[in-house]
Amino acid sequence: MRLSDGLKAKIADLLDRMEAMSKKAAGENRVFTTDEGAAWDAAEAEAKTLRQQLERQLATEALALYRRLGDEYGVAAALAELGWYDMVDGLGERAEACFDEALELRRRLGDDRRLVEPLINGAWLALVQGDSGTAQARFLDCLGMARQVDDRFLVGEALAGLSAVAGTEGRWSDCARLAGASAVVHEEIGAPPWESVVMLHGRETAAARTALGPDAYDECVRTGRSLSIDELLRQTLDAPVLELPPWR
Repeated sequence: MRLSDGLKAKIADLLDRMEAMSKKAAGENRVFTTDEGAAWDAAEAEAKTLRQQLERQLATEALALYRRLGDEYGVAAALAELGWYDMVDGLGERAEACFDEALELRRRLGDDRRLVEPLINGAWLALVQGDSGTAQARFLDCLGMARQVDDRFLVGEALAGLSAVAGTEGRWSDCARLAGASAVVHEEIGAPPWESVVMLHGRETAAARTALGPDAYDECVRTGRSLSIDELLRQTLDAPVLELPPWR
């Protein structure tokens, strides 16, 4: 049995136990007792951890399968996913190795559209490792490339990355305005950002909201939503904006 199958079984068992707890309380027309509530919270936390382990394991198994099949497109996709998990877990060197190999494969395959993904992952990695200057430069490069291939999802992610950079540097108004612009893009395409991006970006937007106060933060977000991307970048970046491809 694959390791992923064992993780799936553990998750299913936890969910069954949680469902039984819920049905028991509902059948007795009552809320959870203190002990039951604590047991529910513990089960929920364990299920979340197991799901994260399962996602990593599925990517690991997929990578092994794609390598056996000689599927370089699949290998690149699995490496990009594994690198993200390593980055979130603080395994910077492993993450960088995954992103670098994924990037090399996609360059060799001439996959310009998918090339942006490992590049933007590298931008997040630089930010996580504390190099906000490199992260900003990489997010700007990714923004230009994403616009060139008309990948609006990655345009939204690059804006979220620039917002997170601003937050780490204490540029709270810029953080909020860029967050507003990112939100508009995702709303327009009807696709929410990745949960992992929300987690990394959310740390900085929460700090910005606290620093500015809710009203001022919301006003900055509205400003970011109302400006064109080019105008917003002119206002929020210290350095002159690079020549970006026109929005299609």
